[in-house]
Amino acid sequence: MTFKEAMERYRAGTASAEEKQLVEAELEKHSLIAEYLDEQWNETAALSMPPAEEMRRVRKSLRRRNGIVVVTSIVLAAALLLAVVLVGIPAAERLYWDPTQPSGVQPDSTDLELMLAAYAELFCPEVNVAGVSANRIGFACYDVSLRYWDANRGGDIRFVEGSIEKGQLHLPQGTLQNAAVNIFERATYPFYPEKDWAVNVCGQLEQLPEYITVTAAVSFPEDLSMEELLALRSTLQNGEIGWVGIRTSAENEQLLPLCGMRPFAGGTVWMEANGAYPCFELSPVKVTAENLEAHFRALLQLSADQVGNDTGIDLRAADGQSFYAKVLDYTAENGVYSYGCFVSCSPGALLALVESGAVSQVRIEELRLGF
Repeated sequence: MTFKEAMERYRAGTASAEEKQLVEAELEKHSLIAEYLDEQWNETAALSMPPAEEMRRVRKSLRRRNGIVVVTSIVLAAALLLAVVLVGIPAAERLYWDPTQPSGVQPDSTDLELMLAAYAELFCPEVNVAGVSANRIGFACYDVSLRYWDANRGGDIRFVEGSIEKGQLHLPQGTLQNAAVNIFERATYPFYPEKDWAVNVCGQLEQLPEYITVTAAVSFPEDLSMEELLALRSTLQNGEIGWVGIRTSAENEQLLPLCGMRPFAGGTVWMEANGAYPCFELSPVKVTAENLEAHFRALLQLSADQVGNDTGIDLRAADGQSFYAKVLDYTAENGVYSYGCFVSCSPGALLALVESGAVSQVRIEELRLGF
């Protein structure tokens, strides 16, 4: 007989006296064992429970540790932010042009001033730069103020506001206005001769009083060397030569914009620039044909160098070559010659110039009182 069989008969009420005694003895044994295990469990649980003071110390330690973690995180975040502000941002900003830095060429000016002065003289017949200032307003962003005078209209001082954003110069449209393509008869190919210009111009000049100053773009029948230009200047009565257009490519080619210089005009003196670019400033040297040629090349070379430093106005020819380098190469091989210039003089002086045959076309640009 097994205990299982005895247990089944005990539960069914059919067990014998012997079977009842066996089952009840086993049940009593299991009851005692369960009671003993319960007591052991309660004692173990009571020993493992920490006292209330210990629990308070644990909670306090956890709060302290969490506080240290929070404070450390805040300090690290602040240090990271400070590093970005003091190191990261300035380092990133140095990747862009800073127009407020002094120029190594002209100590009392900036690269921005020299670049704009050279650009205006090369390409903008009516703009003579008087001064430029820049003020930082944000990351690689600057306010720019340009002061200039109208070179052909009485020297009126003008002001414009612009900006430089991440190395890119922005000025109001038309501020640095290039010379009109067809203002000179033989400046570009194809040529633009004007029929009956002499009759029309002479008729206007004969009606003007001598107290009027006439500014006109005059074209030469043949390109003039710088010696010939100086000779023309010496014969000009009661007047002055302004912007001089320079031949920058073969006559059967068209290289734009028109390029030239303003060698006889006064204005801001860039004396120290002559150390790096001889004859950039003409006032301290004798006005000779050789120095006029050197002056034109100095304007081009400074502009080319500024572009190389990412601080200039980049110009590209149709073939992708740097405009400045292309003109430097051309004039080095062919010399510096002019196809025309601006002249400001009395009506009688301009009429005499027309009648002398020294010019092949005249376009009157401006009339004003006095000289």
